[in-house]
Amino acid sequence: MNNLEALDNITQTSNKDSWEKMVTGKALLNPEQQTTFLREFQVADPALTMARMVYMQNPSRETSLFKINGRVSQAGYVNGDLSQHKTQANLTGADLDFTGQVINTTKIKAKVSLTDDELEENIERQTLQQTVLSEMGYKMGLDNAYWNFFGDTTIKATTDSLLCAGDGWIKRATNKIKSKGLDSSKGAFDVDNGVDSIFDAMKNTLPSEFKNTQQLVCFVPYEVEDAYRNYVIKRETPLGDSTLPTWNGLTYKNIPIIHSPALDDTDAQSIDNTATCLLSSTTNLEYNIFKDITVELDRDAPNERNDFIFRYKALPAYKETMEL
Repeated sequence: MNNLEALDNITQTSNKDSWEKMVTGKALLNPEQQTTFLREFQVADPALTMARMVYMQNPSRETSLFKINGRVSQAGYVNGDLSQHKTQANLTGADLDFTGQVINTTKIKAKVSLTDDELEENIERQTLQQTVLSEMGYKMGLDNAYWNFFGDTTIKATTDSLLCAGDGWIKRATNKIKSKGLDSSKGAFDVDNGVDSIFDAMKNTLPSEFKNTQQLVCFVPYEVEDAYRNYVIKRETPLGDSTLPTWNGLTYKNIPIIHSPALDDTDAQSIDNTATCLLSSTTNLEYNIFKDITVELDRDAPNERNDFIFRYKALPAYKETMEL
């Protein structure tokens, strides 16, 4: 079941509370409104559709994982000699590691302002709910993807008032590599050797248990996707020929190369003057959303303005931290 299908399952009853009643104070989005909001939220960036959205019933949750290290199977007969019929009793036990994390979602707020003239001239009253929910869902989804990637609690609020809210996927990643252009002595790849050198370096650095290409996806900014597409087009192969007149999805060694608009954000790139790619297992990439999403209308009558204030709690995370 994908994330969009899961959203449909959230709505089991048809709650028809009126929009006017909902915005008289801080009110929870009802299931129907929440499905509209989250559907637009998710389609804002491919990373939100492909990663696992954890719909939380409480603002916090605990996770626990265990991992068996090394090989567990051994020969059942002494020295593997079936003819002696001596059962091997002295087995070497593998180590079992238990890990866990506590996910404490943090509050995110957003505001959009509409004047009375804008409402009267551009939006029919009966479509106001759908318009505000859809547009804010999409814009807040874009912001959430940006935060999911670049969130960093060491960033000051004066530098970026959203990224400081919590650590994102890039900050939480265990393995981080740079190009030789950024670090000539320790750089893991040289872009002058071709854009594919980026993907090779990232995959080679992953622990072996994460190298299953059926689960991997590489999120890239537009400049990397465009450079790789041009590289493929120039190859004198059927793949290059098919990529030229069409907009086929890109892969590298069976790994989908996905352009994420969030990675193009100039605000994030300006913080450390880098362009960043993320190689991840889709089964490991998560973002948590607490079920209570609220909206409140703040009416400024003298200025004939309506401020819609949205509030929700969220946090990006990994099921197991081993990303690149």
